[in-house]
Order: sequence, then C-alpha cells, then structure tokens
Amino acid sequence: MSKLKLSLFILSAVWFFFPAFSAAIKPRPPIQLMFQERALSETEVEITLTARVGIDSDAVSLSIMLPPELFLIEGEAEWEGPMSAGSEQKITVVVLSSGIDGPEIEGRASIRFPGAAVFEQRNRMVLKQSQLSTPESKPAPPIKRKGNQETVIEFR
Repeated sequence: MSKLKLSLFILSAVWFFFPAFSAAIKPRPPIQLMFQERALSETEVEITLTARVGIDSDAVSLSIMLPPELFLIEGEAEWEGPMSAGSEQKITVVVLSSGIDGPEIEGRASIRFPGAAVFEQRNRMVLKQSQLSTPESKPAPPIKRKGNQETVIEFR
C-alpha cells in the first residue's frame, strides 16, 4: 500500500471512529447573558442578569436598561470590573411593575480589549404579568347523574 493510500485510510478511520475530533467546534462569544425573573408580590418583580465570560478581562461592564413603565425599587442596574475566564457576575434589581404584560427589559454587556476594541452582547426579556396576581381557578362542582341520565350539579 502506498503512503498516500495509507494516510487516507488512517484519516478516514479516525474520522469514522472518533468523529468528535474531526467535527468543527462552534465558537462561543466571549460573554454570554441570561435573564431570570421572580415575582415577589403582585407589583414587585426581581430581575437577575447573569453574565458568564469565556476569557480573562480587566474591563467588563454590565447594565440593565428598564423601560419607562418600570420603576427601580432596589439594587444597582450597572456593574463594572474585572472578570476571569469561566466566572459569573450577577446584577439583581427589584422593580415596581404596573401589572401589564409586555415591558421589554434589555441587558447589555461589553468587554474592552487592549487597542480600543470592544465586544458587546445584548439580551432582551419581555416581562410577564405576575403569577401572583392572576386569580386562582376554582374547582368545578361535582356532577352527578340521575337514573334517567339527567345531570345534576351539586353546590355545597
């Protein structure tokens, strides 16, 4: 067998038996953002923006941009500082909501690299009406059937 045929055979065998080594790896952005919301009451909502970085950086900034229909009650909507690769930083704020569905909250993160290069990542979340403010549905009353197949609803 010639060297070319042997090399092709070995490469195809490696690709067939170990596809993870030969498959392309999708690159990830240097910073990833994630939102979480939690209803504290009918009008108060806690919003957490979590940023995870994949590289070391001395200048990372995070911010939460609130629409005019939401009012900041507690917490800081901005953070700036250094982060190391694989670490997470959270910003948690409590806002006063009008109870209407639809306000859009935007999270922003930026990493400043040496040489004035900046990478910016944005994520958006639509705030939902608090689950605490929706009325609980009452269970349906029990239904009984008479001998002539007539239904009777019991109220107790």
